[in-house]
Amino acid sequence: MKKRINNVLISLPVCFFFTFTVLLYGPLSIYLPNSEEIWFRMIEIWKIILPVSAIAMIMFAAFFYFLPDKLQKWFLALLFGGSLAFYVQGNLINKSYGTGVMDGTMVDWSQYRTYGIWNTLLWAACILLPVILTLILRKSDKMKKILIAASLFLTAIQIPAMVVQLINYQPNTNAKLSIKKENLFDLSEKENVIMIMLDTVDEKYYNQFLKDEPEFTEELTGFVHYKNVLTSGARTMIAVPAMFSGHPYTRDIPYSEYLQQVWGGENAFSVMAEQGYDVRVYSETFVFSEDAAEYISNYKMDGGKVGSYKVLLKKIYKMDLYKFFPHFLKRFAWFDTSEFNSARKMTGEYNMNDPRFIERFRESGFNTEDTADKVFVMYHLRGAHPIYNLDRNGERVESSTLKDQVAGCFTLVKEMLQNLRDLGLYDNSTIIILADHGDVGLAERPILLIKEAGSTGEYVTSKTPVSLFDMAIYLTKLAGATLEDQPYGEDFTELTEKSKRERHFFINTTGNSQAVIDEYKTTHGAGNEKYYKLVSSYQDMSGADTPYELGTTLSFKKDGTGNKYCIDGFGMNTGYRTKLLGPVSILQIPIADLPSEGELIVRVSLYYKGNEEKPFIVKANGHEILQEVSSKQTIKKGLQFRVPISYFTEDNVLTLEFDFPMVDQEELEWSVEDRTYTISITKVIIK
Repeated sequence: MKKRINNVLISLPVCFFFTFTVLLYGPLSIYLPNSEEIWFRMIEIWKIILPVSAIAMIMFAAFFYFLPDKLQKWFLALLFGGSLAFYVQGNLINKSYGTGVMDGTMVDWSQYRTYGIWNTLLWAACILLPVILTLILRKSDKMKKILIAASLFLTAIQIPAMVVQLINYQPNTNAKLSIKKENLFDLSEKENVIMIMLDTVDEKYYNQFLKDEPEFTEELTGFVHYKNVLTSGARTMIAVPAMFSGHPYTRDIPYSEYLQQVWGGENAFSVMAEQGYDVRVYSETFVFSEDAAEYISNYKMDGGKVGSYKVLLKKIYKMDLYKFFPHFLKRFAWFDTSEFNSARKMTGEYNMNDPRFIERFRESGFNTEDTADKVFVMYHLRGAHPIYNLDRNGERVESSTLKDQVAGCFTLVKEMLQNLRDLGLYDNSTIIILADHGDVGLAERPILLIKEAGSTGEYVTSKTPVSLFDMAIYLTKLAGATLEDQPYGEDFTELTEKSKRERHFFINTTGNSQAVIDEYKTTHGAGNEKYYKLVSSYQDMSGADTPYELGTTLSFKKDGTGNKYCIDGFGMNTGYRTKLLGPVSILQIPIADLPSEGELIVRVSLYYKGNEEKPFIVKANGHEILQEVSSKQTIKKGLQFRVPISYFTEDNVLTLEFDFPMVDQEELEWSVEDRTYTISITKVIIK
């Protein structure tokens, strides 16, 4: 018994070397540098790796306790050899395969056969070396001491790196906010303000719908159709925060910080909540910050909750195995962080899905049981946004048209209004039907129809000059309060059709991967584009001369680190990628601490959903580096090329040109929006 316990104690340092390297620090070493890209917090990963590591140590101890004495040293040598191979693979010799560990981009494994051969030989050497030494020293106890000392040393040298990563841990704050569909159709028997936002439904689309179905206005008893309306901004990410706060986004700060200012300060929703309204907003999270959860009752700070720890465990250790597997096994563990979503708790969260919303409404209708005395509720529907999947009756279809999609949305509106009548809520409710922006021209003309509580009579139209900047003032007035500091809004209920006013709107005219926002003003009617005057263009070019630190990843998200280096030939940044609009697209990246000799290795991750294979050339500082075709294989594996240091001048700037020679070079004179669509870049990393 005593000898067996002694054998277990001798084996524990080697067992812990494996457990710490692979099962404990292994997952952390991948999660911590990528934490801002992953939706769950570090506490969730601790909940998995600590029990798994503890169970592993118990199983190792039990195994060595019952293992015959003659086999002890051999299994100990094999365990150390395997642990050493995992350590060397995961920490010293891993390749990025031209993409990166976390993005799941497919790899052309056939390109790495030579690497795979020597990688296998190295694994064999790590595993066999302690076995051979054990054979040589089999008559001595020296080998046990060597294995214990080596295990403790290799474990200890990983601890400082883990501590540094823990200190620099940056959690993903965007994932915390979740929008619940709880109480989706609950209303008050006493006082309701109901807003139905049909995204992208232009004034022109509504007028076309009325030509086809003029009888629809018979359902709009007491409504005023405001025909002369300008948006606060276009599109949604500009419009919604500005509409309910009165303050536009002008690119002077990152968008995420702007949202914090809007929703962390005084706005229409916060004021209505202060006035006793149960405020519920069913929309997308990307136009809100976590501050909104303080006063919007269906917004919760639980967006990072785990739904299945079993699934999360599998995904964490699949990610872990990618890091530690030898080359020829890596393909079986190749990992995409989106796989973590299968473990996320999604039950009860609201998603913008018009067909499903209509199905839910038809199943339940509005409800007035056990609700607040005063309710404000906003339903933000996709409206005229593609994809079109509604027919004119509001039924889900595989493919529809814009006209039928809009008609289907108004079929829902008709049913909602009728349900309010059936419940006796129509007359004492204020109902607002609007779009956050239009779709035609500059997308500046949204629909706006309002029926105030107590309003009766026939449907009427009005040419009163209204701005959606007025909406924050209007809503707070309904609540019996006022909203200060409104530079662009007015109380439009005090205006008439003859009123003259200057109205401003802000349009996202993104180009070169930068969010350029143009501010227009007019004193004329909506739709008179010749009277729109461009006041200012707001573009954040700060940081374009910030030196790039070798080895860091440039991303092209809304506030991505790579956007500032896009100089020419780039189009709209779509939130995770930037479009190359050619025929020449240029990145200019100043390099920090440029080596005096050797080469830089550049890796570019791509995105392209088209079927046409477009040839292109990559140049670095004027030298042709690469010729490729936008085939599916190229997109999957991305680009990798080397740039000799001799190509650099004294300014240490790397100028990358993506040249599409099949495009008529006369297009160089065209505006970037008119250039030929090609492919997109999602990430760049230079080593």
